[in-house]
Amino acid sequence: MPQGNRKAPDSERFSPALSVAFRPFRREELSFRMMYKEIFRMPSFNDLYYSRVGNPDLKPEYTWQYNVGITYNKKVCEWLPQFSIITDAYYNKVENKILAVPTKNIFEWSMQNVGKTDIYGVDFNFEACIKINTHYRFLTHATYSYQRALDVTSKTDPKYSKVYKHQIPYTPEHSGGGAFTFENPYLTFSYSVICSGSRYALGQNIPENYLKPYSDHSISFGKQIIRDGVSLLGKFEILNLFDEQYEIVRYFPMQGRSYRVTLSVRW
Repeated sequence: MPQGNRKAPDSERFSPALSVAFRPFRREELSFRMMYKEIFRMPSFNDLYYSRVGNPDLKPEYTWQYNVGITYNKKVCEWLPQFSIITDAYYNKVENKILAVPTKNIFEWSMQNVGKTDIYGVDFNFEACIKINTHYRFLTHATYSYQRALDVTSKTDPKYSKVYKHQIPYTPEHSGGGAFTFENPYLTFSYSVICSGSRYALGQNIPENYLKPYSDHSISFGKQIIRDGVSLLGKFEILNLFDEQYEIVRYFPMQGRSYRVTLSVRW
């Protein structure tokens, strides 16, 4: 039967999950949680059959996920009504991880399975609100992720040994971002940044496949007017403020500095 007409096999899986959360003190500011979960992911219709990209031979993805986390959320005082920190550490063991990778033609990608993958990392989230008075306040949040996603399919098989314990394609070890907003009755100002560490375009972590780290900074100014139940919002944004030249996907440079004006009306 031609590949385009071949039906993917049916699959089923029992996927248990267990989560526990507790607070060691009567106060609700601090809490701990633990989780174990088995995830069964079938390839999507596009993964299997989309023209030139789909792969009807894709196998379902199986994940064994372990996670521990801590949350601290507190109203400290009147001028600091919100202060929260969320931290999670995790380990995922994945079989047949579904991944999009470029073929010989960089403009055509293909869905493939990575035999065995070990993924472990830490996520950190921070949020705070500083209130000067009823009309003026500062909002800020920041995120950081450390992730090691290693191909551990086989150390001895020549087909996989070259990528054994190498970071899988397009997965940075370090990534994060943040935002800062100043709200006031006149003109709301916001600044945001997205950062990504170095990555590799293919499974082998060699200089030829290296993609350099990047950061994307943006600022915006906005004004909202509400009259007789009608909300008018105007916003002006400068994207990629420092006009940094970078690639998220190899050979596909992202847009430089750009400007955007948004006007929305709600009633």
